[in-house]
Amino acid sequence: MISVICCTMREEFIDNVFENYLKQRLPEKELIIILNQSAMDLKRWEEKAKPYPDISVHQLPESTTLGECLNYGIHLCKHHIIAKLDDDDYYGPNYLENQLRMMKRMNADVVCKRTVYMFFENKKKIGLHLANKEKNTFVKRAGGVKGSTLVIKKYVWEDINFRHVNIGEDFEFIKRCLWNGYNIYVTDENDYVCLRRWKGNHTWKINNLALIQQSKMLGEANTIMAFIEEKNKMEGKVIRPVYNLGLESRRIALTFDDGPDPVYTPKILDLLQKYDAKATFFVVGEQLERHPELARRMVDEGHEIGNHSFYHPYLTQLTSSEIYKELMDTELLIRRITGKRTRIFRLPYLANNPKVMQIVNELGYKTIMCSIDTYDYKSIEYRDIVDTVMTSAKKGEIVLLHDCGGDQAETVKAVALILKKLRNRGYRCVTVSRLLDIYKKQ
Repeated sequence: MISVICCTMREEFIDNVFENYLKQRLPEKELIIILNQSAMDLKRWEEKAKPYPDISVHQLPESTTLGECLNYGIHLCKHHIIAKLDDDDYYGPNYLENQLRMMKRMNADVVCKRTVYMFFENKKKIGLHLANKEKNTFVKRAGGVKGSTLVIKKYVWEDINFRHVNIGEDFEFIKRCLWNGYNIYVTDENDYVCLRRWKGNHTWKINNLALIQQSKMLGEANTIMAFIEEKNKMEGKVIRPVYNLGLESRRIALTFDDGPDPVYTPKILDLLQKYDAKATFFVVGEQLERHPELARRMVDEGHEIGNHSFYHPYLTQLTSSEIYKELMDTELLIRRITGKRTRIFRLPYLANNPKVMQIVNELGYKTIMCSIDTYDYKSIEYRDIVDTVMTSAKKGEIVLLHDCGGDQAETVKAVALILKKLRNRGYRCVTVSRLLDIYKKQ
């Protein structure tokens, strides 16, 4: 469980502050925002924080030093581990989770990063700063440690507060930690990118040319997100929307959207069990919260659960912060109820735009579309649903059905016939992830 502190004097980074926090996969966390400027619009920040009970906003005058702001924020923390985030940098979805994991594994008092990716905004270039320095090791000196990546156990701060200065408060904190015998562990460069604007109010007063000289330059990118997306592609973390996989063997994936439903989902599960078939259920968080026992049954019986957003909105009509919340609230709920993580996602209404897909890809989801849409949500007669599936059915198809949201009595009748007919034709019903695994092997 982590308390996140973000101190800012810059109104223009409001979206970045919220998005960096909301995308984090760590379930138990809180965000404390300190506005270190009297002229900043407190009401605007409070309004943006209103939907999120785990986010609070506070304001201190500009005469308050950065060190004092951090100490003030930590006084408010509920949890015993504190993470310091900058307002303008990029923190990946697994940042907090991975830092906490390394803290536990190494029994460290403080974790941070020394080698980091840097985006030089003016030059549109990405570099790896201090590329040759040691990482994944305990440190013996404070030099090069990035204060924007500090994660500390609260008892360390209780012993060593941040000094009341605006510059170098993190360097002094690390130095005094070492003097007092605390263990400090530096992790690798992943999950974080430091933004360097050519002209801007950077807390770290160092010339960008000096940083470039200290970095291994990796290439060009128009934005941080363009770099992240390209990096994910190279590492195989992003798979573009899947349609027909064209498998040689007779395997097919039945998928069900918008549930779980207390009436129809159990009937569908009974039919799948009868025909020894596996399926994928793209759940809506709101429904899952009401019927968690159905999700546990799905997992227990070998089915797969995918993310289908929390309230099933048109994601294309939401802000980036709202999209992050829709996806992450559902993912964390699935994990809490079933103990399983999901990396597959289906777009509500199958609607997307570049902003939506950028976020989906950033979070590392496999976006699952369909190759056979039965339109059963339109409450059509079950024979038409069966005809749609069986007329088009061939190897590698992904069939879209619903266990909630239309006349699911007709869908249940259809599923009974579809499973029987598919079995008679020699098809095997598998989960989407199983279908993808088979595809990779061929």
